[in-house]
Amino acid sequence: MVLGITGGVGSGKSTVLQYLKDKYNALIIEADKVAFDLSLPGTPGYDAILKNFPELNLLPDKSFDRRQLSSIVFNDDTKLNILNSIIHPLVKEFIVKTIDENKDNNLIVIEAALLIEDGYNEICDEIWYVYCKLETRIKRLYESRNYSRQKSLEIISNQLSEEEYRNNTDHTIDNSSNDKNTFDSIDILLAEVRAHYFGKDITELNENGKFI
Repeated sequence: MVLGITGGVGSGKSTVLQYLKDKYNALIIEADKVAFDLSLPGTPGYDAILKNFPELNLLPDKSFDRRQLSSIVFNDDTKLNILNSIIHPLVKEFIVKTIDENKDNNLIVIEAALLIEDGYNEICDEIWYVYCKLETRIKRLYESRNYSRQKSLEIISNQLSEEEYRNNTDHTIDNSSNDKNTFDSIDILLAEVRAHYFGKDITELNENGKFI
């Protein structure tokens, strides 16, 4: 089963991913980390980015200044689209290949903020939306990244709305309160989904810690 996890910044997707990995032995693929690796020096992504953004400063290790790149594309949709057109196809190709190479894993989880926009419904059996109340997200972003309220709201406003997330995903995980409630919701939902797709209890494990 290939499960997609999406949601806005500060919603707590990392908490959900860690739980799926720890309890259910899921293979986790994080699109942001893949994108980082596919834009390191010596990769086609790196070469394409420097070609399209020649103003980027290079660091001593020859990598480009990612903070500078973020500031360039943050309020410029044209440049953001250029960057996305370079990186997203490479990421998607890598993810498809990784899924194909790990078909023995009974649960593969893909996390990306743009699962919906990039058409990952073609790859995923289900896509779940990790929801969190706005004020809780702002508080988490301040505590984890020292983002001001204004910066958090600017980033959130550039992402899909709650309605768009809900309308384009199969299920919602409410991560607004405590971890126990979130984990209980995941357990219940996974059991229901597993029963629906495979007629089995997803909580059943074999001796290797994988789903039966």
